[in-house]
Amino acid sequence: MKLKCLTTLVMKTIPLASPAPAVARLSRGSVLRGVVVLISFVATAAFAASATWKANPGSGTWNAAANWMPATIPNGAADTATFAFSNIRGVFFVADTEVNGIVFNAGASPFTLVNQAPTVTISGKGITNNSGIVQNFTPGPGQMTFTNSATAGSLTSFTNTGAIVFAGSSSAGNATFDNDGELTFLNISTAGDATFINEGGKVSGAGGAPVVFDTGSTVRRDEL
Repeated sequence: MKLKCLTTLVMKTIPLASPAPAVARLSRGSVLRGVVVLISFVATAAFAASATWKANPGSGTWNAAANWMPATIPNGAADTATFAFSNIRGVFFVADTEVNGIVFNAGASPFTLVNQAPTVTISGKGITNNSGIVQNFTPGPGQMTFTNSATAGSLTSFTNTGAIVFAGSSSAGNATFDNDGELTFLNISTAGDATFINEGGKVSGAGGAPVVFDTGSTVRRDEL
């Protein structure tokens, strides 16, 4: 990991949440409400699947099925979103979204993915960039979370004004991070060979953007 203009590097143990209390016996009304929630979840899951961003989508909204081929929204732990050539290259998350991975095909257009939602989670393979050019992400004001073994990939650039979290055994890969928010590494995640450019404080005496490492996460000491 290469750190440039690093203003704050914090090592700390992040406590686990307290165990949840025992669940009380459910009433008949609670069970019925649970059935309704389950039906709603199944209906939503059925509308989510892997898909490719259209060459001529109607808008830049990720969470609109009409912008994908087939007409579905990649929003599930098994889903992959693929990008190739497109005339709409600014893509916006407007609702919480989870995908297994994001793939940029060879010859793909230069995209910028903007997180306007509370949380975007990449929970499987991570970002695969075969385009040969830099692909851009702006995780702010929301949060982008990499979990399990997901990687931030290579030839990827993150302009962070929100929060980026690496958890599980995920990795920052060979990405570049221009950090004006917060970057956090939890569990056994790693900074990999990524480059971090941390912005300084906006007023005199103010601290800059932090990179926080949990005690189990790793950073290459020879690159600090």
